[in-house]
This record gives sequence, C-alpha cells and structure tokens, in this order.
Amino acid sequence: MRCFPTIGLHPKGASRYSDTDINQFAKLLGRPEVVGFGEVGLDHSVPYTEWLGQSILLRRVLGFLEERHVLILHCKGSKGDQDGREVNMRLLSILHGLISPNQRIHLHCFRGDLEMLRAFTDSFPNTYVGYTHKTSDLSPAALLALRTIPTERLLVETDAPYFVSPTIGPFSSPNVVGLAARNVGMIRGESTRDVLTATVSNFEDLYRLKL
Repeated sequence: MRCFPTIGLHPKGASRYSDTDINQFAKLLGRPEVVGFGEVGLDHSVPYTEWLGQSILLRRVLGFLEERHVLILHCKGSKGDQDGREVNMRLLSILHGLISPNQRIHLHCFRGDLEMLRAFTDSFPNTYVGYTHKTSDLSPAALLALRTIPTERLLVETDAPYFVSPTIGPFSSPNVVGLAARNVGMIRGESTRDVLTATVSNFEDLYRLKL
C-alpha cells in the first residue's frame, strides 16, 4: 500500500487552535510530499456558538492553499439539517472569491442532496465526491445524489478509524474501502469491481498520482 499525506485543521477544533498551530499547519503544507489540503471546512454538529469561529478559521487558512493541493472539504450539518443544505450553502459562500473556479476539490463523506451536489459542481467543475460504506445513513435526497453523480467524479473512502459498524468491529481501517465500494455500487446498480476500478482511476486523476 502506498500512502500520501494530507494536512488539515478539522473544523471541530477551531476554538482550540493557536497561532502556533496554524503556523505549523502552513509550514507542513509547504512540504513537497503533501498532496492534499484538509480536511478543512465547517461542522455544525457542535453548538452554534462555535460556528463563527469555524468560518473565520477557514477563511484564514485558505490563504495557504496552493494550486498543487487538492482541497479536501468536511461539511456536516446540524441535527436539524440532515442533508447539510444550510452548512453547504455557507461553505460555498466562503469558497466563492477565495479559491479558483478550477480548484481540485474532494468533497469528503458527502451527505448532501442533488441541489447541493450541482451547486458545487457548477461552481467548481473539478469537484469529486466521496462516500463511505455508511450509505444506510443517507436520506432519500442524498441517495438520489449518489445515484446521479457521474461515474468519473465518484470516490469511495473509509474515514478510518471512524464510521464503524457491527460488521467491522470497534474501529474502521483502509481495508473497509471494499465494503464502501460494494454499498455504493448497490445504490448505483453497479458491481463492486466496477466501482473500485472507476474510483481508483478517479483518485489518480484528482490527486495526480499513480497507485
């Protein structure tokens, strides 16, 4: 297995990051082996008093983004925003004007609906969309988005060690990617092999790497 580092500041920690942390983040991003910028973004599953700090942090760190990096976005809605409509719109409003329309983007663990998917791909055509094995947690609207995504923009991921289930055990790991491909394929009417073949190719295109 080959591993490629990405460097991020998770939005849930926005209130805890010091200037030293942010400066170290910027320094690490400058290392040539770092291929991804993230995950960064917004997470409204925390109390709303923390939301503004997340937006401020994101605006600040996007200034360190380089063309060679893939921007890996975390976007999670509040309890009453299952599909993340509000938080995705807020994220898009921050990105507009701060990053290039040609920016390569990895929407990490996407849970949005078709409207949100199209909002991202219309604004940033080089957007790829990642899903884990937890397809049973997606709303009907989010499942429609999953079925609609062009094959050449689809990714599968594990978010290891998170996103556990009774069939996996106490923690996740990279080898769960096969389960993610199977579950995604069942929703899309595609075989596990076809999903894996397509998403490996998509990963290589997005990250400009060869596995």
